[in-house]
Amino acid sequence: MKILWVSDYPLRGSSFGNVTFELMKRLKDHTISCISLGYSGIPIAPLPGIDILPLKSVEQLEYYCNKLRPDVTVVFHSFPFIKQVRNLPPTAGKTIAYIPIEGQNLPKDLLSPLYDYDQVIVPSKYSQKILKRQGILAGIVPHGVDTEFFTPKKATWKEFRFGYLGMNDVRKQIPRIMEARSKMKKRSMLVLATSAEGHYNLNSLALTYGISPTFIEKKYLGLAMTNENIRDFYRTLDIYVSIGTEGFGLPSLESGACGIAQIALDHGASREIMGPGAIYVKVEGLLDTNIGQIGLADKVDLYRKMRFLQDVDQARNKIARYALKRSKLWTWEKAIKRLEEELNS
Repeated sequence: MKILWVSDYPLRGSSFGNVTFELMKRLKDHTISCISLGYSGIPIAPLPGIDILPLKSVEQLEYYCNKLRPDVTVVFHSFPFIKQVRNLPPTAGKTIAYIPIEGQNLPKDLLSPLYDYDQVIVPSKYSQKILKRQGILAGIVPHGVDTEFFTPKKATWKEFRFGYLGMNDVRKQIPRIMEARSKMKKRSMLVLATSAEGHYNLNSLALTYGISPTFIEKKYLGLAMTNENIRDFYRTLDIYVSIGTEGFGLPSLESGACGIAQIALDHGASREIMGPGAIYVKVEGLLDTNIGQIGLADKVDLYRKMRFLQDVDQARNKIARYALKRSKLWTWEKAIKRLEEELNS
């Protein structure tokens, strides 16, 4: 089967790029061309039998489809890009939109592009349920974690560390994590692997809350973190905090595989993926965003959960063991099996 896969550059460091890389290197007996946002160099082949081709504009996709004539074209990205990729030519073959759904009650302008595809796939039952409520049927291809690579830390860091890795975006609610940390009386460090400049000015907020969070420099300077950087970051933590509404929640799964206790929002796919491997923060309401309604973390409950896990070693260690156990349920082999089923359906 000839597959045209449209997503982020596999070595870029984004979640879309990392998932693409993990899936591509495990797909067997296919001819794969990966059309990559964020890559503008000469075509390369970082994996055997897979070509990485540059994409600077959506209009170039028609050229690639006409030139390569794939059996299946998969567009794996977020709603803003999915909205741009409409009316692919007949030479695209069967078309599949692969998209994580985070917000509920999606605006109609986001849903309408999905009708242009022959199939829609999502990474979780939560995402599937959100689309089904709004009249769109989707298959599930979960993400996974390499538990031979993401393994527990060997030693304890010198100071107690809460951490987060991801975008500086309104959906991720980093200010609420910072505010909760500012109320902690017991000494601890908040480490943010993100960009200080984004939806929020995190340096300004740090001054407001009277805290000094540490930014991982490679993210702070806008450079992609390698898998090794990400794993090493997780291993410095005592608690991983992610209070966004997730369509899957890959960093929680990866940090869980490193034996890190989790704090997550009781909304989205987090409970589906992490189960007893996390302690869950209550939702105090819903926020309207351009990707639908997301859950807002209850600030008082978030503070209490952070303080509880810092103070009670037995509870933190128990959740960390569950998180490690839970990570072993979500393998890339399971993801590939489901992807093959969707490609051949």
